[in-house]
Amino acid sequence: MPLSSTDRSELDEDTALERFAIDGTVPPHANVGSTQSIDLRGKAPDQPKQIALGFNVNMSQGAVEAALARVKPFVFGGANKVLDLMIELAFDTAGLAPATGRRWTFAEKVTHARSFEGDLPPLTDRAPEVWERLLVSYVNLEEVRHSLAHRRAHMDPSTGDLVGHDRGGSSLRPVTVTEQEQFARLALEAADAVIGDALPIRLHNQLAWRANQLQGLHGRPPIADTAEPVPLVNVQLDLVPLDDGRWRLTADDILAELRKTFQAANRFDADCHATVNDVERVFVCRLEEQSGVIDFEPGSPPPGIWERR
Repeated sequence: MPLSSTDRSELDEDTALERFAIDGTVPPHANVGSTQSIDLRGKAPDQPKQIALGFNVNMSQGAVEAALARVKPFVFGGANKVLDLMIELAFDTAGLAPATGRRWTFAEKVTHARSFEGDLPPLTDRAPEVWERLLVSYVNLEEVRHSLAHRRAHMDPSTGDLVGHDRGGSSLRPVTVTEQEQFARLALEAADAVIGDALPIRLHNQLAWRANQLQGLHGRPPIADTAEPVPLVNVQLDLVPLDDGRWRLTADDILAELRKTFQAANRFDADCHATVNDVERVFVCRLEEQSGVIDFEPGSPPPGIWERR
């Protein structure tokens, strides 16, 4: 059966606490406290630009990180719950059903996941390579989840690695701190895509990059053409007025100029300014997702560009 808005709302409600915990303990990228911005308004290409760089220094950062490290295993467990509920929803959407009763057993879920079954748009139709790696990770983490649930796992105090034990008491392969963090962010962001029924280019790239950091869990080859999420660059720019009342965004030219200044950046949030009937209006977009020359009526911006109200 198709995935309904009710299904997405229930996933949102059922995972809200876990996603909140992940978002509050695992930063989306390194240098999360830094900011970058540039103002291109009223500037010719050869004129100087106003660039601002900001750095957030937290004097108690070490103590905060030490405290967060102690709860990382619980956050990792929460991420497994988020993925578990997504997988159940994928099976339901594909018309699969538990063998007995209304509840899936963990063994059934692992069996179906091992066969790459399930339907969970937009992941399964637009990011199948990410979905496959999520399912393989889910299968390979079966004993770790069981160990966590039965309190047979511990955190290595020197490395932060999560060390579980199988049902015979032998130590499992440790899940590194990086793997715990990237798995948690991947579960969070994948759930966000499903709940919002949207997978923009930027989010797709983030999911693929995070999946690549989990090769130790899923063993699949790297997904090509991905880039590590880095701090955003906030861009202020002027749209170009046209004689017919439309406005022009020269996306490729602006991106080429920005990449000369911010060589390591791959995410640009743009505020595009236009004055219509003596009223300033601001249109926003993820600039790296735009291309070419875009002309549009202010009352009907194209997909990917929307007016800030």
